[in-house]
Amino acid sequence: MGQNVYSTILFNYRYNNEIMTIPPSLLTDLSRVPDDRPAVILMRHAARFPITDPYDHSMVSLTDEGVRDAEVLGVLLKSRFKPGRLLSSPVERCINTAAAIARGAAWSEPVTVDERLSHPFIAPGWLLVERGKLTTSIPFQVLVVLYLMLQQGGDQPRFDVLVTHDTVVGAVVGGTLRMPVLGDDWPRFLEGVFAWREADRVILRWRGTTVAFTETLVRID
Repeated sequence: MGQNVYSTILFNYRYNNEIMTIPPSLLTDLSRVPDDRPAVILMRHAARFPITDPYDHSMVSLTDEGVRDAEVLGVLLKSRFKPGRLLSSPVERCINTAAAIARGAAWSEPVTVDERLSHPFIAPGWLLVERGKLTTSIPFQVLVVLYLMLQQGGDQPRFDVLVTHDTVVGAVVGGTLRMPVLGDDWPRFLEGVFAWREADRVILRWRGTTVAFTETLVRID
């Protein structure tokens, strides 16, 4: 399925007076992901209610629109991909996003919680991105998340969904691709970075940009 079909599906939802918040960049990138090999997305959760207590942000849940959009994304995935892993940050809104995607895709794979997708784990790497303190090396925490993404097990076609937070997506994009993720470039709800392998290369794609790496995650320019 190409981008035009994705656009048609979303148009139908808009036509029925639904307000969609699936980022256009996600649909464009999704249409470029191969479906004949393992692939994965590391994505931010769906739309949530505003955070009013910064000390208890983990309790903020998804909006009804966020749940619906995650289910619609699942429908899109079902049309092209075979089910793979469903991993989530321990925070409820991430778990619920993964579950909603699974419902839309009619996938029976259970959602598995993984602490490596949480903000506390990525925090040291995120601070390097946020403060502009990156060196030529990929931060350790970012490497851990990247290797988690690439632990796909075998070469049979399937699509893994890893649901996490804006800081985790931002740390991976900023720490690996060195692309801007602050201010107006902040990762949006349901936006994510894709990864798959081509021959002996690892491919990452974010907002229309595709970058190749070696298996040891050295960038190939």
